[in-house]
Amino acid sequence: SFPSVAYPSSDDSPSWPASERKKTVCIPIGPLFYEVGPDVSLAADTFRAKQLHDEYTETPEYMALLRGALSMMKLSRIDLLVVGLPVAAFATKKAALEKLMTGRHDVGGGKVVTVRKALAMAQPNGALIDYATQNDKVEAMEHEQSLVIDPGSRTYDWLGARGMKLSHEQRHSVDRGVSNIL
Repeated sequence: SFPSVAYPSSDDSPSWPASERKKTVCIPIGPLFYEVGPDVSLAADTFRAKQLHDEYTETPEYMALLRGALSMMKLSRIDLLVVGLPVAAFATKKAALEKLMTGRHDVGGGKVVTVRKALAMAQPNGALIDYATQNDKVEAMEHEQSLVIDPGSRTYDWLGARGMKLSHEQRHSVDRGVSNIL
C-alpha cells in the first residue's frame, strides 16, 4: 500500500540521484507524469493538493494512483480488478468506473498492464467481505445482521447486511469525511 497522493512531474525520470533511490514510480497520464508510491512524500514539495469531489475517479491523479498500483504489482495481466466507490456514488458511477478500469494501462517504462475485467463495489462492502473471509466467518454470519461504518477521507459511508447480502434500504453516505474534521 502507499499514500493516495500523486505529484505531477514533467518527465519520467525521478528527481533524485541513483544513490538516493526512493520507492516511487512515474506514471504517464496525458502530457504529464505523476509520481506515486510508498515514498511519494519524499518527492513532494510543501504544497499538497487533495482531490475531494464527486468526480475524483475521473481525474488524472486517480488514474495515476491506479496505474502506480498496477505497476508495483509487477504483473502484465489482471483477470479481475476490484475497486471501491462511496455508497452514494455507487449506482451512478459503477458502470463508468468499471469501463475505465478495464483494458490496457500504460504504467511507464514501456510497460503495459491489461485488466480483463473490473468490478466496482461500495467501499464498506469490501470491509465486510474482508472481515468475513479473514476470520473464516462467511457461513457463521449467514443469519447475522451487520452494520459497517466507513469514515473515509471525503465521505462517511455505512451499510447494513444480513450475512453477505446487502440491505439496499440501509446504506448511504454523506459528504462529511475525516477531511472535514481535520
